[in-house]
Amino acid sequence: MKTVKLQVDGMSCASCARAVEKALGAVPGVEKASVNFVSKTALIDLSDAQTAGRSLIDAVKRAGYSARPPAKNRDAEEDRAARLALVKVTGTGALLFIGWLLGATNLVPTSVSTVMVIVALVLGAYPICLRAMKALFAKRLDADVLVAVAVIAASSVGEFVAAGEVAFIMLLGARLEDYTVRRARRSLGGCCRWCQPTLACAAMGRKRLSLRPSCRLATSWLSALVNAFPWTAWCEAGWRR
Repeated sequence: MKTVKLQVDGMSCASCARAVEKALGAVPGVEKASVNFVSKTALIDLSDAQTAGRSLIDAVKRAGYSARPPAKNRDAEEDRAARLALVKVTGTGALLFIGWLLGATNLVPTSVSTVMVIVALVLGAYPICLRAMKALFAKRLDADVLVAVAVIAASSVGEFVAAGEVAFIMLLGARLEDYTVRRARRSLGGCCRWCQPTLACAAMGRKRLSLRPSCRLATSWLSALVNAFPWTAWCEAGWRR
């Protein structure tokens, strides 16, 4: 039995994680696949050690997502990607707002403000529509498909500002969600470093947390929390850096 770990990008909800699990489970030689949406990782148990990692990555790609081996300095890489994404979202929102403001105050010709709004709409809606198309090709209905339908419907009746607002709110919400998930994952990793290195963690099932005597009382709430819920790979070895 061989276990392979991959970092999965492009997931926006728990249903995405289930879709990736299904795609990985269909690869010949895969005994079991467990995908964690929060940590953006996939753990694959292979019954055939000869199964190539490339076939696993290709299976994830066919499902509409991307996968790669875990980065060595994942936190720094994630921070850089998050800052870049935030700059793009902020720029799109600023362009949309300025275009709307100029049009509402008649400071520029209507055609100029409309072009600005449409450019902001295209910048904001493009990644959403791209993910929606991938989801439809994979025969999957998710939030990106619904938002893409709303954006297209609003644009078709000339409500470009409303369509841009929908796309901007979706992108901004994704950035806030990503920030919250990263903070939660790192906080949990910090809690795990309080504990003994031998945490009883598995991909599925109840988890048992063994604490040092010196911190048993101070962290009894953590022990109760971990033992109370069927976490899925929250305490992976990769988090105990």
